[in-house]
Amino acid sequence: MKITLEQYEEKITIETEDNGLMVSEFMDHLYSLSVAAGYNPLSVADAMYQKGSDMTESCDTGEGLYDE
Repeated sequence: MKITLEQYEEKITIETEDNGLMVSEFMDHLYSLSVAAGYNPLSVADAMYQKGSDMTESCDTGEGLYDE
């Protein structure tokens, strides 16, 4: 799997040998890319937690799952 983030003049890439990543491994890579791009690690963690919480709530109610 190859995940690339292009921001301004920078390109940050994470490549794995295995395409069959668990979602937790995939999220670890997204976190790492975000931090490598200069985002605050605590802000990234908080945003991921909040998004997960919001999506869990949406799954419970069935509303707004794919609004964004």
